[in-house]
Amino acid sequence: MKSLIYCRVSSQKQVTEGSGLDTQEKRCRDYAKTEGAIVERVFKDEAISGGADLFGRPAMTELLKYLDDHPMDQYMVIFDDLKRFARDLTVHWKLRAELSARNAIIKCLNYNFDDSPEGKFIESVLAAQGGLEREQNKRQVSQKMKARLQAGYWTFYMPPGYAYQTSLQHGKLMVPFEPQCSILKEALESFANGVLDTQVDVAKFLKKKGFVPRRGKKVNLDVVNRILKQVLYTGYIHYPKWGIEFVKAQHEALISLEIYYRIQKRLKDRKRRPARKDISKDFPLRGFVTCAGCGRFVTGSWNKGKKKKYANYHCQNKPCKYYGKSLQRNRLEGELEQILQTFIPQKQILKALQTILTDKWDVVRGDASFRLAREERALKQTEKTKKQTVDEYITVKSPAIKQALGERIEDLEGMEALQQEKIKKLGTSINRLDFERLMEHSMKFIENPHGMWVSGDLEDKQLVLKLAFAGSLKYDKKSGYGTLPKPLLYKVLEDSGDTESCMVEMAGIEPASKKEKFFLLRS
Repeated sequence: MKSLIYCRVSSQKQVTEGSGLDTQEKRCRDYAKTEGAIVERVFKDEAISGGADLFGRPAMTELLKYLDDHPMDQYMVIFDDLKRFARDLTVHWKLRAELSARNAIIKCLNYNFDDSPEGKFIESVLAAQGGLEREQNKRQVSQKMKARLQAGYWTFYMPPGYAYQTSLQHGKLMVPFEPQCSILKEALESFANGVLDTQVDVAKFLKKKGFVPRRGKKVNLDVVNRILKQVLYTGYIHYPKWGIEFVKAQHEALISLEIYYRIQKRLKDRKRRPARKDISKDFPLRGFVTCAGCGRFVTGSWNKGKKKKYANYHCQNKPCKYYGKSLQRNRLEGELEQILQTFIPQKQILKALQTILTDKWDVVRGDASFRLAREERALKQTEKTKKQTVDEYITVKSPAIKQALGERIEDLEGMEALQQEKIKKLGTSINRLDFERLMEHSMKFIENPHGMWVSGDLEDKQLVLKLAFAGSLKYDKKSGYGTLPKPLLYKVLEDSGDTESCMVEMAGIEPASKKEKFFLLRS
């Protein structure tokens, strides 16, 4: 008689670390030999639950198709154990019916099938017992995983930027994986601060840095969206499905909760200008320079000449008087470089600026105790509000009100975690070395934006445009850029005649926009 063997294990760990499939196959082959049957095919389902739908098992589906393809042959289908057959009563009898309809003889190494009423009853009891064990195992695993989550250990697949490490103290713990985590940290902070304007910008940044989200995977907008919404990067675990609300995690955080909420706010903000997909390293001014004739952004392209190609910017607005007229790239970018070369403040004013920033930094350090007390009061109020909301949730009976209160409690949990993080940060003294490093990078840019434009890549050039100019630039084919508005900082630095007046004028200045803030504090 011809025979077919079916083997199954329910977890990936059994596939990679165990020998369950091989052991099952050997036992079934030995049985077939004793029965004088020839083994024609072996079908193996790897990491498939016994409670899975019958046609949700690839190997079982293939086995049934094989029987359909050989309708004139009778086969003995051999299973190692009744639990390999199925671990769900409904699936068990459905599989029995499918095999019987194909005239297959079912053989199990540890159970003799009996179609008598008593035999079917016993078979049903054993199949139900297998289903019970499966559900109990599932519950036990869930309880253990929930306990690990409450203890601060992430038990599911790790997010990009981390790797699992086993230790005696923690068991399996997520740890930052270099250089991926550093790239990710910079991308998250840059998006939160507006340096990277859109998710497209984040994707481009990650690709440029060689970031790999997962083995065999590439950076795309879906990956970027999941990364930006991943709360695990804050060092907290949030899993509402099991009632886990912002538990302090054991793994190291990449960003603060404050940065995380700034990211979420930016993701919800639909009024931001979308990133231009046609910006390239060949035409860094595209999407920033407008035509003086119509006010629309100029575009750029390579035009073929008799001997070589030429790079030109041009207006594509047909009603415009400059429509179709080429603007040489070398001219536009050359004039811009000449303008940037004039953005060099006097040394004494730079020294004054450095003094002012240092004094302001000291004020921030001295003001920490006041803000700490304020945050502690806010935390107590949040805890009080949460307790009142929880009490109300317990007593209320309306499903709609319960749902609203549940969402309110979740928001308060997040607010409480954020306030605790702020308190911890304020309680730690501000690192002077970090300030000096930021100061060094900031002053380099302020001293020589032209140098950053010339030697920088596309991202650096875009940053120079954002920080060195207040808004887009208007260009006329005949007269060039004309008069350009300068950022507030450069205006003050130029207009101030001496160091003392500069210090007085700048002392009360706060950057009016995010762009000007990053102008001073970009590392």
